[in-house]
Amino acid sequence: MTFESSATIRARLAPLLALAVLVLMGWLLVGTALFRSGFYYRYVASPDSTAGEAERALQVIAQRYVPGARNVLVLGDSRTAEGFSSRVANQSVPGINFIEAGMAGTTPRVWSYLLRKIDPAGDRFDAVVLQRIVDVSTPDRECLADRSLDLAYLPPLVTAADALDIPRSFAQPPARAQAWRTVLLPMRTARADLDALADSPYARLRAVRVNLRAYVPSRYAYTGHAESLAAVALDPLTLHPKPAADVPSSLIAYLDQLRESRVSQRAPEPCNLAYYRHWLGRIAAQYRPTHRPVLLVALPRGPFHREHGPPARTDLAAVGLSPGDGVTLLAPSAVGTLEQPRFFFDSLHMNRAGRDRYSVLVAQSVADALAPRLQGAAR
Repeated sequence: MTFESSATIRARLAPLLALAVLVLMGWLLVGTALFRSGFYYRYVASPDSTAGEAERALQVIAQRYVPGARNVLVLGDSRTAEGFSSRVANQSVPGINFIEAGMAGTTPRVWSYLLRKIDPAGDRFDAVVLQRIVDVSTPDRECLADRSLDLAYLPPLVTAADALDIPRSFAQPPARAQAWRTVLLPMRTARADLDALADSPYARLRAVRVNLRAYVPSRYAYTGHAESLAAVALDPLTLHPKPAADVPSSLIAYLDQLRESRVSQRAPEPCNLAYYRHWLGRIAAQYRPTHRPVLLVALPRGPFHREHGPPARTDLAAVGLSPGDGVTLLAPSAVGTLEQPRFFFDSLHMNRAGRDRYSVLVAQSVADALAPRLQGAAR
């Protein structure tokens, strides 16, 4: 048997290795041109996707931002998108331009990367408002540190340089591996969206075109849901609707949790206290050099808390923070008056009446919080 020399083997492998390098470089170039540039998420991706949700938030901020004005950015999840109106807030407090950019299903990890992308110097906004339930008696029921859904929002917001930072923020190895793939392999992450594009390319492009033209104005004009839960009566012991009503399972789950909270209150999960401390602390650190306030504004806990829930215990300790950590808590007592069924259209979200009242309440609270700073700047 005759064996080829190492030089011959290298000569045979060289073209294959060169081809592999070219393929890898091409893959990276396509990823950079389409995905890292933001082109794909702005002009190709489905606006209704999770990555599209983050891109829509970027659109709202870019179009609603007024250079030279007192711009206040308002971030949160779907409870912010449904429960806070920039239009109502701007009408109630002239002189401040509130920009609502809530993203359904997001948490502070996503907010942090969004803020880094749109305000890297930490000086674009007079204040950043973060809306969340901030109550010791109403802790999160999942460990947010390993919430892999966050990753679906991140592709328009991150770069390859985040390949170490993002995976480290997850505790479990599978979530870390998924985070690594999200950052370094954007084309793989977008595979389902690309498949949907291939199935209906013209419908997708029409949807993107409509989104670019009409989404931001329609969001600003949105008035919220008119329906309410006012007609839902509860048994005072079981907290189940009476008589038996055709209500969503999500409302039943909320009522069961509310009943449990009256018997024994759960303490906040240590993993969530660490999660909030890390991400809210990172947001505060971004704005500390420019002395721009980060305001954590309490959301109403739910539609039946006022009558059937435990007393509110609003405190920074609910998110693992203390007053010296650079985040200011705004929790007007009037927020509790909104915890009634007539101000909600489901178990989580305020309706039109609740939205209008909450928007005015938040706008006035933020204006009061900014007043000393603005007066000092005027002198």
